[in-house]
Amino acid sequence: MSKSNDEVYMVPQRQMIQACRKYPKLLKLADLTGQELDGISTLLRALVVKRLLRKILAPDEKNVGVLFPTSVYGVVVNAALSLDRRVVVNLNYTFGAETLNYCVKKAEIRHILTTKRFIERFPDLKLDAEIVVLEDVVQKLTVFDKLLAWVDTHITPVSILDWKYDLLSIDPNEMMTIVFSSGSTGEPKGVMLSHNNISSNVAGFIDHLQVDEKVRICGILPLFHGFGYSTTVWLPLMTGVSGAYHFNPLDPKKVGELCRKYRPVAFPSTATFQRNYLRRCPKEDFEHIPTIPCGAEKLPRDLVEAWQNKYGQTMTEGYGTTELSPVVSANIDSTRRPDYKDWYRSGSVGRTLFNVQVRVVDLETGEVL
Repeated sequence: MSKSNDEVYMVPQRQMIQACRKYPKLLKLADLTGQELDGISTLLRALVVKRLLRKILAPDEKNVGVLFPTSVYGVVVNAALSLDRRVVVNLNYTFGAETLNYCVKKAEIRHILTTKRFIERFPDLKLDAEIVVLEDVVQKLTVFDKLLAWVDTHITPVSILDWKYDLLSIDPNEMMTIVFSSGSTGEPKGVMLSHNNISSNVAGFIDHLQVDEKVRICGILPLFHGFGYSTTVWLPLMTGVSGAYHFNPLDPKKVGELCRKYRPVAFPSTATFQRNYLRRCPKEDFEHIPTIPCGAEKLPRDLVEAWQNKYGQTMTEGYGTTELSPVVSANIDSTRRPDYKDWYRSGSVGRTLFNVQVRVVDLETGEVL
């Protein structure tokens, strides 16, 4: 069955394959551990990991837990699971064991994928699922596995890959990931986001902030965060944008080093992180970054002014929640988008993304106001 261009765009995995083939030698993913992958290498590693997961996970195992930091291989593992038609559950490792096990039970997770570094950092973490340390199972891969992945990466036509990996049958409204909320209102809620939720948010982010292809975005938000998942993982994977990552947003020295080295043009963040960088990072770390959308909390005016005075750039505020997949609106620095000058409001959360609708209702009656 053929699908329209709009339907193709609603399936992030298909967009990923197309983007990696379109920009084979363009830097796609990088982090401060020294990992740098171009488009074709990203696709190759994702397909190799996909073949490895087939040897570990049961065919009927839908939801798979992930405990990876924000890094190149955290993104690759997410991509591999999605290409294998699994539902990714990036678990919040700041939760205690009891809360994590609540999430594991709620999502019916049987396996949790992780890395040696994570196990070394949390050696006493006891979870009610089988922990798979990928470095310990990589020997399950054969030369034949790697050869087939290489052929699919370099030779097999994209249309055949869509058919081979059963991506043509994906319903855009089918669940793609479960993101557990912070639990500020009690036990964490497992928010189920679809392929369409993620691709639509990526498209809205690109349009709203005018993030061009062949530029870089700084990824410091955790993979278990809704905005981090859509912008950190799938914005680079689905487009010609490159992602530069650091696992610890509370490390201003390393975040500054990352931005100096890779010179991103967009830096999704939060007011708390930005205030920390403002105090401890020199001008040359961030003076070249024109697009700094902040969410998750109110963006204080004094911080905006201090950042502008030090770095010469304007931070802007957005609004969203995980349940809204996640971004609803974002303010725009009118120097970046002159066509938005009538919509810019200092201190506001801006206008909605181009493919988002909002309405105001009476809380008591539900009447549209």
